[in-house]
Amino acid sequence: MRKRRLAHFAVAAMLLVATAMAGRPLQAADDGVFRLRGAGSWTCSQFLEVVKNQDERGLYLAGGWIDGYVTALNDRVDGVFEMFPWQSTELVMELVHNHCERVPEEMFFAAVARLVVVTKPTRLAKKSEIVEIPVPEGKPIQLYKPSLAKAQEQLKALGHYTSTVDGAFGPGTAAAFRAFQAAAGLPESGLPDQITLWTLFAPLYEQAG
Repeated sequence: MRKRRLAHFAVAAMLLVATAMAGRPLQAADDGVFRLRGAGSWTCSQFLEVVKNQDERGLYLAGGWIDGYVTALNDRVDGVFEMFPWQSTELVMELVHNHCERVPEEMFFAAVARLVVVTKPTRLAKKSEIVEIPVPEGKPIQLYKPSLAKAQEQLKALGHYTSTVDGAFGPGTAAAFRAFQAAAGLPESGLPDQITLWTLFAPLYEQAG
């Protein structure tokens, strides 16, 4: 995780998880009791201390726990190929951190689990084609085609996109992202970066919460 918060994170998007996740019940084993291992057994306060101290081992454990937890869900939940098809582990940790600041007594596991619930509208049901989007002087962005199509739908609903929703990235889609970024006060790159996608999908997540 970077030493500073992700820049230009829209305020509404930052607060969404803490608001939408509050009070949601979590499913456990049949008797409601199960053992948490590793970082999952931390409290939010412990995770906040890891971030505050930039504890590299702790951050590695937290990120690894998230990846393992989500992988297990991908394997065990019917009708799901990928819970977080476009979200990086870094973004997930940032969102969990924001939530933990508001509810420090909650378990780290619970915060991650609630994020899984909130982001249900953008889960990927099956393995799909990956679209590679060039980034000037940077590593290309890779998105599953259905995720890009979902973004096009949102952009269209907001009046920024007028072409076919096809999950392909072209000049029209780039222009739509640029227009949305301008309206949201984000850097106008025309690219579906993590912050842009989170802000774009925020209304869907709010409804799911």
